[in-house]
Amino acid sequence: METIYSVVEDIYLKYTDENVWKIFFLGELHDLDKNDYRVVLSLLPYLEIGRENVLKKIKNEVPRESFPEKLIIEAGLSSAREGWVSLAVQWLVEMPDYDANLFDGYLKQIAFNKGYGQKLRHSIIKFLKNNEFS
Repeated sequence: METIYSVVEDIYLKYTDENVWKIFFLGELHDLDKNDYRVVLSLLPYLEIGRENVLKKIKNEVPRESFPEKLIIEAGLSSAREGWVSLAVQWLVEMPDYDANLFDGYLKQIAFNKGYGQKLRHSIIKFLKNNEFS
């Protein structure tokens, strides 16, 4: 089965025999529950690796199709840290199929929040305009 290691020791994503992705931390596998803050925090380091670098580590098509990249992006966008948000936006830019229903709310909230840097906010506005009629 597939295993994708994060930049943090003892945290990795594993495609299990049950044909689902789970995350390993604190010595055990956990379901990818976005309501579990420990899961969300454990997903953030994958943003640092970069979308393409993560996906090319997945050898088989089935695990790649079900890889939880949207959950990783959501973890970054829902973070209060600009660095994670910026990396999540980069993952979105690299996605071939942008799903406005999933992320527009986050992006609009960030784009008009002056607590974030101007460069990030403008890149989000540009991204939203480019994907408005997709």
